[in-house]
Formats: sequence, C-alpha cells, structure tokens
Amino acid sequence: MKKRLLSLVLALVMVCTMLPQITYPTKAATGLPNSIYIAQNTDYTCTLASITMMLRARMYLSGNDDWKQISESSMRPIAWREGDGALWEFTYSSNGNTISTFYKFVSGISISDLKAVLDNHPEGIVAYSGNRTHAVLVTDYEGDRFYCADPA
Repeated sequence: MKKRLLSLVLALVMVCTMLPQITYPTKAATGLPNSIYIAQNTDYTCTLASITMMLRARMYLSGNDDWKQISESSMRPIAWREGDGALWEFTYSSNGNTISTFYKFVSGISISDLKAVLDNHPEGIVAYSGNRTHAVLVTDYEGDRFYCADPA
C-alpha cells in the first residue's frame, strides 16, 4: 500500500513538472504601465532591480520619456557597489530631472505610516528584508492590502 501511494505521489510530481508553465496576467494597482517592471538580471541583484523599477516609475510620473532607458545595467555604476550591494544614497539625473535616494532603517512600521510614505512617494519604495535577504518594490495599497513588484 505504501509503495502504491509513493508511486502515485511521484507520478503526480512528474506530471506537474511536465505541465507548461502557467503565467498569470499582472495589473499594477498604481496605473503605471507594466513595462515599468523588470526582472533582476542575477540571483543577487533584487535590490538593484527594485531600485531600477522605482526610478523608472518616478521618471514616468514626471513625464520624462527617458524612463524607458533606465535598466539594471545602466543603474549598476550609479547605485551598486560590487561586493557590497546597493548604495544607501545616490543621485540620478536624466533629461532635466534629478532624483536623490536615501536609505532609512525601519523596523515594525505601522500600516498607517507605510500608507503615508506611499502617498508621498507614488513611485513606490524599495523594501528590503534582511531576514529573507530580498528586496521588492512596494507600489501601492488598497485598504490594508499592499502591492509589490518582485523582481525575482
């Protein structure tokens, strides 16, 4: 009986791995075009990819068409230090727009405080979890539901 059950489980696992990958359509709550969002180029640049998406959104919201030119590769010399990761502070300029970023350590932020930050920063904020060593771009909220763009 155990062998039959194990065989069935293994067969199901094999069938599931042979199915075509299912993709789900995404719709950003922010109303930004989906082309703002990117996937990280490596398994360790989630912070850089999240920063890149945030700057693309800021430029888009500023009416600067240069947002399409901002990529993880173009941001690497500005916002990344090899061996260390994302810079805590940097300035990016393009086509008359200058954006300054800064780092702030927050632990246990309240929902109302996070909403206030997003209200002041419609481009979103990069949230990094040291416990999970991963970063995402928090883009918007509806009620107490928050939306994130995960570059992984």
